Amino acid sequence: MGEEDLRKYLRIARELVVSVRERHVSREEERQVEARTRNLGEGGVFIEMADPPPKGTIVEIEFAPPGGGEPVRTLGIVRWNTGGPPAPGMGVRFAPFDEEERRRLAALVRDIAEEEPAEED
Repeated sequence: MGEEDLRKYLRIARELVVSVRERHVSREEERQVEARTRNLGEGGVFIEMADPPPKGTIVEIEFAPPGGGEPVRTLGIVRWNTGGPPAPGMGVRFAPFDEEERRRLAALVRDIAEEEPAEED
């Protein structure tokens, strides 16, 4: 995904601590790391990681909303990754379990956006 593509979802610059667990067929292959988000959107998130999993990997993502509240847990799919500037990491598209979870993610992003200016796309 380049900066030239048009996003249909609100995206905000926000750093949050996030737990990322790669989903694999074998439990022995699982890896869980703590990382930080660079930006968060209704449809996905960019997570800074020194060694991001490859494109197409399914990941479990968990983070606490700013100001507290019940942790957000959802699945995502790695859509792209980068090794460098401005930071190594991965772009993850959310793959919520159901419509209620999708609404909760969108509402969370909108609530955070009300606290600070959104990025222009």
